[in-house]
Amino acid sequence: MSAASHVERNEVANVVQSLTKSEPMFDVQKTPCSTCIYRADNPLNTKELEDQIADEYGGFKSYRQCHHTDEVSACCAGFWTRHKDSFQLGQIAQRLNMVRFVERNELDEPV
Repeated sequence: MSAASHVERNEVANVVQSLTKSEPMFDVQKTPCSTCIYRADNPLNTKELEDQIADEYGGFKSYRQCHHTDEVSACCAGFWTRHKDSFQLGQIAQRLNMVRFVERNELDEPV
């Protein structure tokens, strides 16, 4: 077994442990907000933003947090819709049936 595969397995084990003990669910915004970077009318370069969290294997090493959440984060609904199978935490949460869709808005603007 190579050191790299051992590290990957440890990372997956840490994610599963965090899901099942300290954070029982993986929260995802239920609907995209009005200023979601994944909306078709958004002028931002989504590819550039995704490159910030992309891994070298064509997936993602993390997820995009919804910008309407701060203290208690939730995955961006637009990111989840496009990439839920492209990052380890998303795959694990789905397999363990630990995805919870939430409606959070910690900003003073409408979702």
